Amino acid sequence: TTLYQAVWARVLGKRHVCFTWENIPYDRKLSPVSRMVHEGILRLVLALSDGLICGNEAGLRLHRPYATIPMEVIPMNGVDVTFFAPHATTRRVFRGQDLSDKLVISFIGAIGKRKGLDVLVLAFARLVQSVPHAQLVIAGSGEYDAELARRIEEAGISRSVTRHAWLDDMGVRDLLSVSDVFVYPSIEYGGWAEQFGYSMAEAMSMQVPVVSTHTGSIADVVRDQETGILVAPANVQEFTEALERLAHDQELRHRLGMAGRRDVESRFSHQVIAQRFKNFFRRV
Repeated sequence: TTLYQAVWARVLGKRHVCFTWENIPYDRKLSPVSRMVHEGILRLVLALSDGLICGNEAGLRLHRPYATIPMEVIPMNGVDVTFFAPHATTRRVFRGQDLSDKLVISFIGAIGKRKGLDVLVLAFARLVQSVPHAQLVIAGSGEYDAELARRIEEAGISRSVTRHAWLDDMGVRDLLSVSDVFVYPSIEYGGWAEQFGYSMAEAMSMQVPVVSTHTGSIADVVRDQETGILVAPANVQEFTEALERLAHDQELRHRLGMAGRRDVESRFSHQVIAQRFKNFFRRV
């Protein structure tokens, strides 16, 4: 499809800039024949293009050898830091549930194997042993819904877990406003790895510290020990320790949250991302 667009852009005398989120080397996810075909098409696309925008740093490293055209790392869109901004609440209530006396740990995203929710369930089950007032709120839907429900039941934490379907932007903001920690235990799965993670950036914009993993392009968003804590993917022990550390250290949660807000404002706000696109288009 992108090749088709590139050809017609040339025929019509238009500039052509393409975008990619890809962040996994092709030799790790494609068979030799498939890779040869894929790379052939890619080289043609880039030969007909005036520029390439990558959504993450890994994408830039991956595609740099294929062409000498201008390339830049710019996420597809930014974060509305005016909308996703911390605000004082008299009562911490979400969808009718009073969470005032809870340590609220939230996850927002697709309910799929690739999100590492198995690890989250096991880590949270350990956490509630030392932090019994912890409450896990999971928002999202997906093909892993039934399996996730089963694992929560088997772990014996049903009373400490609340689930919601997909939330609109207002719902996301409302949940983040009552959250103490945001979790995103993503793993590499089926030839895919996290390409950005907008819910993490939105949580940071709301001054909520993030616990996530060293996988995919998450480190592009979360600065380890500065705006959140990154642990090895699929490592229940490390994830548990990160949760316990934040659960028992309110000052650390505050420091990471404040730093996260500043970082998103400076790197991922709508205004910043729009200006970077504008500068790149001028360049090409």
